[in-house]
Amino acid sequence: MWERIRNADRQLLAWGTIVLAVVFFLALNALSNTVLTSTRLDLTEDGLFTLSDGTRDVLGSLEEPIDLRFYYSDRFDEIGPNIARHSDRVRELLEEYERMSNGMVRVEVFDPLPFSTEEDLAVSDGLQGLPFDQSGSRAYFGVSGTNSTDDLDAIGYLAPER
Repeated sequence: MWERIRNADRQLLAWGTIVLAVVFFLALNALSNTVLTSTRLDLTEDGLFTLSDGTRDVLGSLEEPIDLRFYYSDRFDEIGPNIARHSDRVRELLEEYERMSNGMVRVEVFDPLPFSTEEDLAVSDGLQGLPFDQSGSRAYFGVSGTNSTDDLDAIGYLAPER
């Protein structure tokens, strides 16, 4: 009889340990999402996701706001994962610029669909739409930037191979 009680106690202890581990994991995850939101760790060999000191200096010394518009047609995802991965890296880099600029860089993200106001804005910003399908619709992957005096610069197409 004592053996049976000991086995039941072990089972209860095992389940209790599993439940506590799950609760601890969820609590740790929730805590890290609230406390460590601005913490970044770049473990890539070349520091691929780390801003250089020069970039940090430029972002910290901006005297007027800069608005960046990032255009990426989600339809590019149909082509393959490489361009989608490149798009994610560009978007994350622009968002890092925004975080490091003390509010001086603002980033907007657009998915310009055919015949939309976002497509009209992309074209007026100087982006080059690439022919995407037989219907002649275009897809966009570029960045434009304006400052307080309405100067406009654009990178019409962000080639993944660069």
